[in-house]
Amino acid sequence: MGARHARGNYRNPALWSAVWSREVVPAAEDLHNSVQADPVYHLLLKLARPRQGESILELGCGSGRLTLALAREFHLRPVLADFSPQAIALAKRNAGALGVRAECIICDTLDVAFASDQFDLVWSGGVFEHFIGADRGRAFAEATRVCRPGGRVVVIVPNAWNLLSRAGQLVSERLGRWPLGVEVPFSPGELRTHARQAGLVVEAMEGVDLLARYWALKLPGARPLLDLRSARAVTLQPTAAGRWFGHYIGFRGRRP
Repeated sequence: MGARHARGNYRNPALWSAVWSREVVPAAEDLHNSVQADPVYHLLLKLARPRQGESILELGCGSGRLTLALAREFHLRPVLADFSPQAIALAKRNAGALGVRAECIICDTLDVAFASDQFDLVWSGGVFEHFIGADRGRAFAEATRVCRPGGRVVVIVPNAWNLLSRAGQLVSERLGRWPLGVEVPFSPGELRTHARQAGLVVEAMEGVDLLARYWALKLPGARPLLDLRSARAVTLQPTAAGRWFGHYIGFRGRRP
């Protein structure tokens, strides 16, 4: 499978229209609770270390709900960027539901529509795995370019070393039920290598296992482990083992 195929798939309007057209905007309280129950949010929170009043850019924002939740909590200045018009429309509605002022723009992750050195924090989650070949490195380079010197870049992606999630994807693909087109997860080593090649100083790597949350919801007596009111719920927290074997892994890199 060549890079041309991967980029064509990434830019397929019908694919991403279908993905984001299925999403609905919940009430503000439900949206807040869904974010607090999302292990990826707690991984982002730990890696990003947001500071009051910072500017933040999310590349491939989708619904934008994680960035909007951070923005509301830390009074950030968010910019949400996505290739899909449906995603941007959804992000705007979510921003309105949460009462967060956000700039929402249609923008290609591989050709970010901002000058260099603009943002304190640049992040992307669940996007870079949809690129292969040279486009993989280009995504990291663009995220680094628009981050200001001294700022942080956070990237969160599926982990190639999580065998259960890999097996699930392969089965779904063979059955013709995989909804997200080309997706090639990163190994921890590949993630670190791309970060360094983009000129970032890797300061932290973490991971989370989404299966823990799933079983906490499904098994009798396990639900108390998932306390939606507490960011310290044990099933939500990034772990040392997660950086190697978690469903999602991520890094924080500082731009020198």
